[in-house]
Amino acid sequence: MQNVVLPSMKMGQRNDDDARRLVNTAVKIFLRETYNVKNKLDSANKQKDVAEKIICSKFLRNN
Repeated sequence: MQNVVLPSMKMGQRNDDDARRLVNTAVKIFLRETYNVKNKLDSANKQKDVAEKIICSKFLRNN
């Protein structure tokens, strides 16, 4: 996770542009992490399918 620091915090007041940038950055990080998790899940499912095929073919050859 990344830490985002607002560049223009003055006396407790937030600049609207800074708040907008903060939200946009948070959304980008969330979407990137979600995409990474989806890719890892897809990869794991492919590996599972390959493993099942190998196990089935070995089982069928032995019987």
